[in-house]
Amino acid sequence: MKTLVFVLGLVLAGAANPLVIYAEEPPDSMEVGTQGGLRCAQMVFCAGVKDKAPVGVSHAFPSDIYRVYCFTTVVGADDTTAIVHTWYHGDARVVVVELSVKAARWRTWSSKRMAPGWQGRWRVEVTTADGALIESREFSLE
Repeated sequence: MKTLVFVLGLVLAGAANPLVIYAEEPPDSMEVGTQGGLRCAQMVFCAGVKDKAPVGVSHAFPSDIYRVYCFTTVVGADDTTAIVHTWYHGDARVVVVELSVKAARWRTWSSKRMAPGWQGRWRVEVTTADGALIESREFSLE
């Protein structure tokens, strides 16, 4: 049985721009990217997370969506470590989120509340805690 490990709510850049971070045990999935011992087995953008799985997976979201999630499954950790989700709007870094990885297979996600006028190209980079790139993916807010 998979269980929720923790739920952490942060408010970054003021109350108008909350960021919610979740992490839990991962499912099996196909390998996407690799850095050292860590591999990104899955990285998708979605409109939500339900029953520990991404919902509404897409690379393009309507401009009136309230929140977009970056859902990743990381494998290959030898010990407790961390990964980082760095969210970019165009080339501007918007937020950096550190997420714990506490097992050899770990599912985790961060989310970003979307504000009016933030249409365009978005990117999330998944890196190790020391900044080595594991995977980078893009989505658009239309």
